Amino acid sequence: MAEASGEVAVTTVGKTTERTKPSLVQVGDRWVLSTGRWNDSVMADFLLKDENKIRWVKIGELAGTGCGANTIPNKKRVRGRLSTLFMELCERQVFLAIKYKGDNHAASEVKIANLSSEEDRQLVSDKLKRMKKRKEMSQEKYEKTVALLHTKVC
Repeated sequence: MAEASGEVAVTTVGKTTERTKPSLVQVGDRWVLSTGRWNDSVMADFLLKDENKIRWVKIGELAGTGCGANTIPNKKRVRGRLSTLFMELCERQVFLAIKYKGDNHAASEVKIANLSSEEDRQLVSDKLKRMKKRKEMSQEKYEKTVALLHTKVC
């Protein structure tokens, strides 16, 4: 089975096949992953591209880029991966603002948070609390990330 990042060697009956790390490829006017499979590191790179830093990116666009197609199952898959994408960006000392809409409060849009904006700071803070409540991050990691958030704001 392939790992999320890095190179993996797969051996099959005397043959060795090398898999390389996925990358962003431009097809026409849109970006897709070379493997067609979600990769947090590459999707973080996609969101950090200049044209994506300042705008809200819809979940459907992330599904099209990260999974190959903007379908309902892919949108669900993307929503399930937002916490790991959030943590990937936190490790890069960048925060992800996530908007939730609808009756079931499903994620609808994401963007790189502008910490000078009160709305973005609140969205990041809410996401951190939500992840802590769901035990998607440890208390230690939560405190570290909140401290980083406060140093970025000041």
